[in-house]
Amino acid sequence: EETLSLGYNYYNSGSVGKGLFYDCPLKSVFVGRKLNYTTEKYYGYSPFAYNDSLTTARLGNYVESIQAYLFCGCPKFTTMEYNNNCKPITIENYAFWNCKSVNWDGINPPASVLYIHAGAFQNCEKLAYIVIKPSVKSIGNYAFNGCTALTGVTFEEGEETLSLGYNYYNSGSVGKGLFYDCPLKSVFVGRKLNYTTEKYYGYSPFAYIETLTKAHFGNPLKSIQPYLFAGNKSLKSLVYNSKCEPTSIDSYAFWGCTSLTESDIVYPETVKNIGEGAFRYCTSLLGYTIPGHIITVGGYAFQNCENLTNIVIKPSVKTIGNGAFNGCTALTGVTIEDSEETLSLGYNYYNSGSVGKGLFYDCPLKSVFVGRKLNYTTEKYYGYSPFAYNDSLTTARLGNYVESIQAYLFCGCPKFTTLKYNNKSIPTSIGDYAFYGCKSIVKADNFIRASVKTMGKGVFQDCSKLEYITIPDKVASIGDNSFNGCTKLKRVTCMASTPPSINVNCFSTETYDNATLDVDDIRAYSAATGWKEFFKIITGIGAAGTEEARPSVQITTTNGCISVADGKNARVYNLSGTLVGEGNEISVSSGIYIVVVDGKSYKIAVK
Repeated sequence: EETLSLGYNYYNSGSVGKGLFYDCPLKSVFVGRKLNYTTEKYYGYSPFAYNDSLTTARLGNYVESIQAYLFCGCPKFTTMEYNNNCKPITIENYAFWNCKSVNWDGINPPASVLYIHAGAFQNCEKLAYIVIKPSVKSIGNYAFNGCTALTGVTFEEGEETLSLGYNYYNSGSVGKGLFYDCPLKSVFVGRKLNYTTEKYYGYSPFAYIETLTKAHFGNPLKSIQPYLFAGNKSLKSLVYNSKCEPTSIDSYAFWGCTSLTESDIVYPETVKNIGEGAFRYCTSLLGYTIPGHIITVGGYAFQNCENLTNIVIKPSVKTIGNGAFNGCTALTGVTIEDSEETLSLGYNYYNSGSVGKGLFYDCPLKSVFVGRKLNYTTEKYYGYSPFAYNDSLTTARLGNYVESIQAYLFCGCPKFTTLKYNNKSIPTSIGDYAFYGCKSIVKADNFIRASVKTMGKGVFQDCSKLEYITIPDKVASIGDNSFNGCTKLKRVTCMASTPPSINVNCFSTETYDNATLDVDDIRAYSAATGWKEFFKIITGIGAAGTEEARPSVQITTTNGCISVADGKNARVYNLSGTLVGEGNEISVSSGIYIVVVDGKSYKIAVK
């Protein structure tokens, strides 16, 4: 039980010295007690260090640790044996450093080992695999640095956390994880690991190992930890034990795993959360359906998945964080499936001093399906709408649970032309600036569902190519500037018998001067604020509001005379309802008149 103190073979105060048996042709040793030797100048004073012939060692019952530098630099050392009651707790610093013939079966650390210290197996270049028992509590820095044949790591299942050091540390930049320079092919992670993520991914034990292809997870795991496999460009296979029930894929867990495809990214239904940046730079993802058990998708989760062409968001998802699809430069289709619950969306870019950008701002979207209410801030105006100012979006379909076309939803989309609805879609309102600046819309008859009752401000403002619009009969109010800037409007059809409430600025001057207002009750509209500004109001609304459904009548006004072409017999009334005249040509003074031809009414302004 007592310690044995040992001297050295050679001492040099300016460099490494030599241990007591340095030049003896040892084959085997038995160590039955604790040894006391200086490790000043590193390994040199260990009694067996750098012995060229030593192959085997046995430890006795009173040995509580495999001491620092004890067998370091012994190139032929292969075998450790232990007496029955030998229960070492620690493998100390550099104990097997540079033992170039060592393999794990030869060392076979007993279950009593709790700690593996720094550099313990550094440069053991024939070490092909390791198995860390559940008893081990920590592994120190550089423990497997330079193990250039190490292809397999197993952390056996255990309830206690295993603390891991790093391979290389740099306080000013990214460090390296414990197995950074090992050519790992597969790993088994059967317990929670503790490692610092200071300076990002570098300290994850498996981060940026480009040879790793397979990861297997044990039952006790509750999450796939932050940065765990970041930068593993060859990782393809993810396997979970039958009772493995993690609840989350943590931040940047698979960041930069460029070989993972949508069929590879599978995980148990117990996973509810995808963390920030979890699949960032997974460039082999072509299309991905966020599973129906996911609740939260963190910010930047799919950032720079540059080959991702479509994403499907299941009804279970409640939140998607900022920048989740930033840099997805091939993403053309988004499906947000039907759900009664609201989906909260972050932004792509935030600037507190100016307009921000919405979640899909820089994605080349072609079409989207929105099946539920979305929650996004409209602070700083349109910028945080997920689809606002998307340069490529052309088509959208709304699902059954959409009760409103939300504010700014498609504003500023210059190629947007088509809006469709599911059969049971019954939105009752259109929010402010929903289609503001959609400069490719020509005919918007189907944009406003028959169920709509109110329209907000600027809904179609600056839709500069808009020619035709039909307003359904339930619409009771339309906000300011809703059609202002729609300078090419030819026909406005309003199905409501009572004119919807509008202000004069609802339409532009060009529209009031040149467009035809088609209504059912010409007298009501001729007296209503905003509507009465139209110079030309007619009746004769067609079922589809098309030109073919209108009577083909040409009415002209010249020199104080109203003329009706094609020999039509017309009656002309002033706005008070008094008959002014009838025939093909009726003399009138300047003012506004109603011309009735074949039972259809037209409002005419005579200047």
